Parts: sequence; structure tokens; C-alpha cells
Amino acid sequence: MGYQNPQGFTVFDSWNDLSALYTTLITKYGYQKENIFVHYVDGTFIPIENPRNDLNGDNVYNDDIDYSANKGDILHTFRSMAGIEQDPIIPILSTNDVLFVFTGGHGSYGLYGNSNTNHSYLMLPTPPDPSMGSWDKNSSRLWDTELASVVKDINCGQMIFLITQCSSGGFKDPIMNYNNNPKCKNRTIQVSCSMYESAFDEPYITYDTNFTQFTYYWTAAIRGYFPKFYQTSNGWKIEPWNLGPSVNGSSDPMAINYGFPYNSCFPTCPHPIYNPDRNNDGVVTLDEAFHYADDYDCNSQCLGSSTDFYCPWGYNPTDFETPDSAKNICFHEDLQSLTGLTGEITINRTLDNRSYIVCGPLSVTNNVNLTFPSLDPNTQTPKVYFQSENATLTVYQGSALTPGSGMLFEGDPLSAITIYGSINPVSNATFNNVRFTNWKANDIAINNSNFNNCIGIESFTGNITVTNSHFLDTRLLLRNDGQNPGYSAKVAGCTFLNANNDKNGIELSHYKNFNIGAYNSYTGNNVNGFFKGISLEYSGGGSSGNQFVRNNIVSNASFIGLDIYNSTASVILNHLADNYIGAEFMNNSNLQLLGSPEATTISATQGIRDNQSFEIYSTDNSFPTYFRYNAIIDEDNQGNPSDPLIYNDNSGLPQSSYEYDVRGNCWGQNFNPEDDLYTYWGIFKWEPTWCPGNNTIPSQDPAEDMYSTAMNHFDSANYLAAKPVFQLLINQYPESRFSQAAMSDLFRLEQFAGNNYLGLKEYYLTNDSIVTNSILKEIGEFLANKCDILLDNWQQAISWYENRIENPPSPVDSICAIIDLEDLYLVVENQGQKATYVGRLPQYRPKSILQD
Repeated sequence: MGYQNPQGFTVFDSWNDLSALYTTLITKYGYQKENIFVHYVDGTFIPIENPRNDLNGDNVYNDDIDYSANKGDILHTFRSMAGIEQDPIIPILSTNDVLFVFTGGHGSYGLYGNSNTNHSYLMLPTPPDPSMGSWDKNSSRLWDTELASVVKDINCGQMIFLITQCSSGGFKDPIMNYNNNPKCKNRTIQVSCSMYESAFDEPYITYDTNFTQFTYYWTAAIRGYFPKFYQTSNGWKIEPWNLGPSVNGSSDPMAINYGFPYNSCFPTCPHPIYNPDRNNDGVVTLDEAFHYADDYDCNSQCLGSSTDFYCPWGYNPTDFETPDSAKNICFHEDLQSLTGLTGEITINRTLDNRSYIVCGPLSVTNNVNLTFPSLDPNTQTPKVYFQSENATLTVYQGSALTPGSGMLFEGDPLSAITIYGSINPVSNATFNNVRFTNWKANDIAINNSNFNNCIGIESFTGNITVTNSHFLDTRLLLRNDGQNPGYSAKVAGCTFLNANNDKNGIELSHYKNFNIGAYNSYTGNNVNGFFKGISLEYSGGGSSGNQFVRNNIVSNASFIGLDIYNSTASVILNHLADNYIGAEFMNNSNLQLLGSPEATTISATQGIRDNQSFEIYSTDNSFPTYFRYNAIIDEDNQGNPSDPLIYNDNSGLPQSSYEYDVRGNCWGQNFNPEDDLYTYWGIFKWEPTWCPGNNTIPSQDPAEDMYSTAMNHFDSANYLAAKPVFQLLINQYPESRFSQAAMSDLFRLEQFAGNNYLGLKEYYLTNDSIVTNSILKEIGEFLANKCDILLDNWQQAISWYENRIENPPSPVDSICAIIDLEDLYLVVENQGQKATYVGRLPQYRPKSILQD
């Protein structure tokens, strides 16, 4: 809002102040023209070709000034922002918005209304707006209390007031008085002088009357450099701002480019020389801009100045002005900029129940705690809005974040919350378009929360529990990159929806203990859409009975419903339907695939049904050891060789009469084992079948009995008893599928039964029953290499995978070796050894953990 005498335009300071700020908001801070409402003199009644209409110097004369500076128009703009009045051009503001109010021109003070108290006011044009009735002094004045009253109902996230006319100081207290319970309490106000002082023009650079000095220096600070300014017969113009050095000796001081620092224009005394960005973080905050303007203001008494600079100018050495500021943003630190919060939080802070706008990097450092408020049902939902891709919240090591129950975090799709310190439980919170990444926190608990269009909720360490939460177009990535054996991951009672099928739903990696699905009172997860619904990698190597995927519903995945890679898991009572492939088991996974023998309906047991391609696809040595009481049904499948129910790709193994036990399962009405069961080598043992209501229980052979005995010892933590039984099984029944499972179980058992991986490696490579059986020999070499990894024999492990890539038993084995080698490099990186170990195929070393 600016006003100047409309006859003649002989005084330019108000216009130039307005132009400088207008240009700065658009060019530097990304404000949109349609969201800036300029009230100046008679507004649109100024002749259209008058250059005084062109605020930004683009030679377009009708797109900058919106309204007159009459009181009625001004009040209408604010009331429209509050939703009290309607205007098709002026939006109703929300907690996502920043309101910046600038006033300039003439001002004074006097008695307001019937009170005996002086108040400040902004002088408005005369004659007054006809809507105000007959003329009186109040119709041509906008009083401080009126401005405070008209903005109290505006529900935005942040208000900034720059009040620069004479007597501006009287506006500070009414605007910062919250007794009338304003909707937006995050406020900053800066004024150029006290109620009883004049605001002076800038004397040194622009030779008086061309700018008011406080506004000129304030604008220079937030923009980052001074303008090139010159006067012409046709008016004035603000050129693009220049970061270059001073040009001394110019014949036209108006045309000199001034950058920070400079001192060539101050003939009477030394001038403070410094960059207004005092902490060099790349952002000039409002506090920094205020102190810079206060320092450079030659009429300022510098009561709050950081330099105590005073270089007198003017016609009277008593012509002082006293800039002042006030703020209430719940932070002691200097964090507020023209577009939101940015900077470092270094003091423990529990925030008020408000909404906060973050515009740049906001960090929690210095071992402090940042606590957001919990939802108060009597007030608005507390909210953090990240207004751009550069807006982030980072909690550094030693510091902690406590999200309040009911909090809302919302922002740009590239906005992010990153945790290197710790985070307390997240409950009843909502995240919209905000990525969340945990790098260091030991424990994360998320309950009853919503994640919408967040790209990913990602954690790379710690105990993770995610329950009763909803994920829309958001993946849940859980990686235990430090491979801490004590960490566990649990995901239960959650829904995942991704109609675009462009990401995975639940991804779990390197967790020895996990539960994906129902446990205790929690139900399973419902995963709909996605590329892969549930994906497990390198997981399940912990104590027995702590590796479950159960009671999940996975549907409409464009690739795989359940993908298990190089992992141990019990897959129980899930429903995998209408995916491209129902389930895929790869790379020496050790699995149980179990339904319910007591089920009386198909829906009561585990169902893998009606998937577009295979219901189950498995590769070398990953076919489930236990395969019982499942409904594997697709009545319109095409059968062998392209579309069987089960496709067991063991083409990389030597030819042999392998036997795969799939007895005790339900295959539907059109089952034909010749068409519906495929294996490259070997046969399927499928009779007797079972369906819900049928009490058929397949008999156990001696190898299965022995395996059950060993697993019972393992489940009971009787590790020293389990180990010899597994080894006896391998010696006596090397052809059995249970011996293959025992090989993997010995590997995960060793951490509890001696931790002698050097001895285990030797066992895998020298035991007679293993080396004379082609399948066990293959598994033994694979597991011996995993022993090398645990023994930190990185170079040997890298070479083994490279040999596998170059000389694979099958194409699938080569692909798996590439995946394993990339993962090994990440393991090495997490041990701080990234640059030390590189093989002869460096193209398989990923650039980062997040490289997909």
C-alpha cells in the first residue's frame, strides 16, 4: 500500500520503494503477480500509458497496480483474504500462505476515536472513497488499530509487516497484541521509526527524495545487492540488480552499480562494511535485513544496531529515526525469511499449536529437542508446510524430533524430513508430499498415520514398527544397512495403494527378524497396486520363529505380489490375487508356504489365485521346503510351457531326478499336473491333494522328521542340540529338499552356536555329503561366500560374484550375482571401506544406497 500526491509526481520516494519491493518479491522470492495486490493513489484510474503504472520496468503499464489506496479498497482486500467478503481475484488465504504487508507514503499520529491515547495512521488519498460517506479525518486515515483488526481473521501461516511511513512505530503494539485472538499468530513487524518520529529519505546514493532510506537498505539486504538507479525525463527505472564491485569515478553516480561490500558513497564518515547474510547460510532473514537497514540508516540512533554506526545527515542533527521490530514465531533463533522459516534450531523448543511454513533448509542441531504440539480439538490442526523443494527439516545426530499427535506435515513432492538423530513415536499424523528418511535413529514407531504422495517413507537402521497406517502412492522402505542382528521390523494393519504401479509397496532388506503382517492384535496389511507389493531381500537370518509374512492381502501388482530374494521366511495365510505374478522366490531363499489345515473355505487358508502369469515362480534352490494347505488356483491359466500354476526354474542345476513335495494343497477344478506344474529338472510329488474341509494330512518321511526335530531345537534356543541334527540330516539324506534347507539353517544358526564362520566355511567346502551332491555343492559354495562376507574377506567375496557373473550356470544366476555384488558394495560402504575394495567389474558398484 503506497500513497503519494497524485498531482505532478514530483516526489518519488514512495513510488521507488514500492517498485523496489515489488521487483524483489517477484524476481528474488518467486511471488506471483496475481498474488500481489498493489494499492496506489487512484489505482486503475491513472492514465494507462503513464510510466508511473509500470512498477517492474517491463514497459507493460496495466498489470502492476490493482486498486486505489482508498480506505474502502484496502479494507476490502484484507476482508477478502479472510473470507469475510468475496472477490473473484483475491484468494482466501490458508495456513499454507505467507502474507507480506508493506505500507509507505505519508503517516502521522493523533487521538483515535473517542480515546485519549495517541495512535499512528497511514495517510490515504483525498477525496475519500465515496463508500466511506462524507469526508472526515478518519476516512482518509488507516489507523494502526484498524489494520490490526482487519487482519485478525486472516488464517495464514505467517504474517510479515514492513511499515515505513512517518510515525510507523505506533503500528507495532496493536499488530502484536493477541488479546483479540487472531487466527495467525506467527507475526513479524518492522517499522522505520517511532510514533513520534519522521521517516527520512536516503541521502548518500540516491541524493534524497528518491527512496526512503530504511526501506532502501532493507530491500537491498533481502535482495542481496543494491540497484542501479537513474533518473530520466520520462520517469525512473530499476535496472537488474548487480553483484559487481563499485565503479569509482563515474560521471553519473546514479548509474553506478553497487555490490556488497562498498564504501565509496559515504563522504562524511566511515561506513559499516559487511554482507547482510551474517551467518553466510545463503538466506537473508528478516532479522538480518532489519539490522542491516538499522546500521545503514544514517538517521538511526542504532539502539539495536550491531555496529553502533551513526553517520549524521540532514538539516538538523536531532533528526533521528528509531527503527524497531517485534516477532512471535515460537523460536528464539533468527529463522524467519520473506517466504518462511529457515536456519538452525539450537535451543530446546516446544512449539505452540500453530501452523508453520518452512521455505528452506531448517535444521535441529546442538543436541536439542524440537517438539511439535499435539492436536487440540478446540483449535486448528497444527501443521508444518514445506513450500518448495528446497524446504526441508533435518534432525542432526544428538538432537531429537517429537511429532505431536495429530500433526500435519505437507509440502512439495521433493520436500523431506531427514533424521540423523532420533525421532519419538509418530501417532495420528498426516504427511502429504513430504518424504521421510531415517538414517540413524535406533527406533521408529509409527501408528495410525497417513502418508499421501510422499515418494517414500525410508529407514536405514533401527527397530521399526509401523501399524494401522495408510500409504497412498508412497512406498515403505526398511533397510538395516548396518546389519545389526538385534534390530527387528514389524509392519501390520496398514493399507498401501498405488494405482500407477510405479513403485514397490513394502520393501524389507537385511532384517534378521521381521513380521510383515498380523501379530498380536494387529491384522495383516492390504497392498493394492504397486510394481511389487511386498519385497524381501537378504532377510530372515535371525533366531527361529521371527521371520513371518502372514495374513496380508496383495493385489493388482503390475509385476510381483510377493517377492522374496535370498531370505528366510514363513509365508502364512496370505492372499495374493490379480497380480502379474503371484509370488516369486529367488536366490537360495529358505521358505515355508503354509495355509491352515483347519480351513473350511478357500478364503480361510492361504490363497495364491487368478494372477495373470504364474501363481508361483521360483529359481535355483528357492522352492519352499514346506508347501502345505494352500489354494493355488487359476481356472483360466494356459498351462505349460508358458502359463503353469507353478514354474520352478532350476535350469542352472545339473540334471538330476529332483523331487518337489507339493502334497496337501488345493488346485481348483481344472487342475492337471502335466500342464499346471513345471520344473526344468525333476518331478512334483503332488498327491494326495487337499482342499478346505478335507482333513487329508500328508505323511512325513524320515528326512522331514529329522528336520522337524532340528527346528524344534532351534525354536527352543537349544542351538548346540540343533546343529548336529542338521548335519546328520545332510549326511544321511543329501538328496532331500530338507537337507537343502538344513544347509541354510546352519548358516543362520552359527551366530548362536559358536560364531565360527571360518569353520562353517570349511564344512561347506569339504564335507563329503555336500561335495558329492551337485545341489548341495552349489548351495555350499554360495553359503561359503556368505561366510567370507561375515569374515570381512571382501576381496574374495567380490571375486566370487564376478566369476558368477562371467560364468553363470544360467542367465538368472548371472542376474542374481549382479544384484548380490551391488549389495555387497553397499555392505562394504557401510563399514567405511568403500574406496578400499573394488573388483574388476566396477560398473556394478552403486553410487549410493538409494540408487535403484
